[in-house]
Amino acid sequence: MSDADIRKLFDQFDANKNGEITVDEFKAAIKKEHPGLNDAQVNEQVKAFLEKFDTGSGGAKKGDNIVSWAEFKGYFDAHKK
Repeated sequence: MSDADIRKLFDQFDANKNGEITVDEFKAAIKKEHPGLNDAQVNEQVKAFLEKFDTGSGGAKKGDNIVSWAEFKGYFDAHKK
């Protein structure tokens, strides 16, 4: 996945374009893409997302339930083949 592809994916979640994905933004995106999920299933997706991406990389605060661009890109950089 190219950096441009990663940025495009990030921007799909970052609704207000402030460079961070909040829990509310992620929930809204999940509900839009998967309207059949119930609240418990959405919350499971949010938890998994935060566990993978809310890492504190790039100077961001770990565990703040906000995923910065640096955290998002850092995950993909760490998992490139």
